[in-house]
Amino acid sequence: MTKSEQCRNCDNEIPAAGAGRPRRYCSAACRQAAYRTRVSAAAARNLGAMAALAIRLRDNADRLWLISQGWVPAEGGREDAVEALLAETAAVVEEMAALGDEARDDSPPDSLD
Repeated sequence: MTKSEQCRNCDNEIPAAGAGRPRRYCSAACRQAAYRTRVSAAAARNLGAMAALAIRLRDNADRLWLISQGWVPAEGGREDAVEALLAETAAVVEEMAALGDEARDDSPPDSLD
């Protein structure tokens, strides 16, 4: 007696094949739907990370504006604060660029839609 598996997408039963690697999905449509779900989840994670980085950029811009208006941070002087902000901003921009590159690499080709 052969053991049957369940589809990873819709939980329908998949009859066991006689030889070869066991199937994971009951149909090509379920396999494609599972792929699209994985791609969408990855895109959502990427958008969340981009939003957090955008907030950091906005915070840096606010701090820079405060410094330009005469506020001096408790630690160090104005020049040190500006230099630190610019270094952090450059790091955030590089991180955003890397996330953008990753998103472009992970996106499915247009022909699959």
